[in-house]
Amino acid sequence: MAKITIINILICLVISNNCLAQNLQVDSIKAIAISDAKLFRLDQATLKKFKKNKNSNSDYFKPNIYTTRNITLLSDSTYVKQFREIAYNQSLKRKTTGHYVLIGGVALVGSLLIISLVALNNIHIK
Repeated sequence: MAKITIINILICLVISNNCLAQNLQVDSIKAIAISDAKLFRLDQATLKKFKKNKNSNSDYFKPNIYTTRNITLLSDSTYVKQFREIAYNQSLKRKTTGHYVLIGGVALVGSLLIISLVALNNIHIK
C-alpha cells in the first residue's frame, strides 16, 4: 500500500512539473499606468539632471494631473508604482539631441565618403 502511494505521489509530481500554467492578465490599473507612462517625457534640463543622478525614486517620475488621464488614479499606489517604473525605464533609454546629431553627422560623412570614392573610381576608369 505504501509503495502504491509513493508511486502515485511521484506520478503526480512529474505530471505537475510538466503542466504549464497560463500567464495572468495584466491588471487593468497597470495597463492604464503603462499607457499613460508611454506619453511621459522629461524636459531637456530635467533629463540632463536625471542622467547625472539616475535615481529611480526621484520626484521626476511622479504622475500628476498633466500626465494622467484619470486623476482619481493618482491616489492608487499600484498605478503610481507602475507609472514610475515605466517612466524611469523610458527616461533611461532616451537620448539627448546631441546624440542624434552625432549619429546623423557620422552617417552623412560616411555616405559622402562612399559617394566620393565611387566618383573617383569612375573618373579613373574612363
